[in-house]
Amino acid sequence: MSRPNLVKNITRAEMQLRREKGLCYYCDDKFSMNHKCPNRHYLLLQVEEDEEISHLPDPPDPITQDLNHSGDSAHHLSMNALSGSHGAVLVGNGNSLTTSGYIAFLPVAIQGHTLHIPVYLLPITGADLVLRAPWLKTLGPHIADYNALSIKFYADNTFVTLYGERHKSPSLAHYHHIKRLHHTDAIDASFTLQCRKVEPIEGPSSVPVHPDLTALLSQFDDIFAEPQGLPPERLQDHAIPLIEGSNPVKVRPYRYPHSQKAQIEKMVLEMLNQGSNCIYPSDFLPFTRRPLLLVIDNDNSNAFKVIAEASKGESVAMLLSPSRLPPIASDFSHTSNGSLFTMFLTAPLQAFCLLLGFSGTDIDLDLYNKAEMLLSSSLNNWGLALASSDTLDPVWGQVLGDPFIRRLLLRFIFCQTVLTLYAPVYNKNEFLPTCVPSLPKPVLSPSYSYQSVILHLASIFSATKYFIFSEDVSPETVSTNVDQL
Repeated sequence: MSRPNLVKNITRAEMQLRREKGLCYYCDDKFSMNHKCPNRHYLLLQVEEDEEISHLPDPPDPITQDLNHSGDSAHHLSMNALSGSHGAVLVGNGNSLTTSGYIAFLPVAIQGHTLHIPVYLLPITGADLVLRAPWLKTLGPHIADYNALSIKFYADNTFVTLYGERHKSPSLAHYHHIKRLHHTDAIDASFTLQCRKVEPIEGPSSVPVHPDLTALLSQFDDIFAEPQGLPPERLQDHAIPLIEGSNPVKVRPYRYPHSQKAQIEKMVLEMLNQGSNCIYPSDFLPFTRRPLLLVIDNDNSNAFKVIAEASKGESVAMLLSPSRLPPIASDFSHTSNGSLFTMFLTAPLQAFCLLLGFSGTDIDLDLYNKAEMLLSSSLNNWGLALASSDTLDPVWGQVLGDPFIRRLLLRFIFCQTVLTLYAPVYNKNEFLPTCVPSLPKPVLSPSYSYQSVILHLASIFSATKYFIFSEDVSPETVSTNVDQL
């Protein structure tokens, strides 16, 4: 049967944890200066001799014999008495360290002075000598300057001044120092630091450049130079023509954090010093390889016509929304997805019904399908007629080869024709969409074929009263064709 181990070992981590919580190392009570553990144990120190040493009978001790004969209990010497200990010393963290000796007059050489100091021998590491309040008592009157880190006192018939060490930068460590700290467990963690000098890169990059590229950069150095000031001069400088009588644009100022104020002012100052480097829409034109198509859905869409007037690079084709929305019978209004103009370009028949005040529940499905077939066939016929027109602008001729652009253009023509014949906005150009360049005259002034398609659609929904047609276009002439659909 093994004997229980009565020795309690405590690790450094447990010591640190108990120190942070203010607990005693050996019990769970709060530690104080006069703390005593309630469950203190008395341990027996037993020293076993080496088996190789022969056991010789000890000579009889007359004192021991007298005690045994007297019948009194025997007295034992403690380990402290054998080792010559002088008791315990209380240190700064509240622990008590057992002294292993005492020296009454230890000569210590400090900064050229020899002092005789009474010291206790303690098992501590990190310092050779610790001087505390008991030593200051032996000095008598003294002057301490904590700013200058100095202390002055009178000893051996002379004045002695000692100076403290200032904070020193890290010095080179030696092997025996690190070895000592390692064996005394004084190193908690070690790190390796490598100092590297970072030099800023100045001048050309060290990356090798091909000779041909170097010659090209040198030949056209004015093009690859950092831009300074205004853009280079062109055949026609940029200009913003203003409409006569127009008011300045009113934009509500927005808030920005105060922390960004300095950076914004710095950026504005740099732009003012270097000149305007902004990119305008017309600056893209010289880099286009085919006509640029723009679809503008905005109340101020006419302002974009200035882009087409800049005669440089490729031409621009634009579909512009009306400056004012036509009155409609439904509750539709301008949304984030666009106005009625955008709806004509995406869903033309739905926009037509919406203009007349019809909703999805009011329309018969058979009538809607019949109108869809009529509109689809009519747009195909308009596309063929437009492609074979002799007066079609070459810009539109280049983009008609794209199916998506051709579908947008035909739906734009349908929107323009509907709004031209729409009675509430009849002969009011501000309610009509425009395009740049202009389309052939039969499209701008709807001919019989265009008006007949609108009359067919209005007849299907019994809404011919909302439109104004020419005298040669009447409901009687198209009623037969409507019945045949």
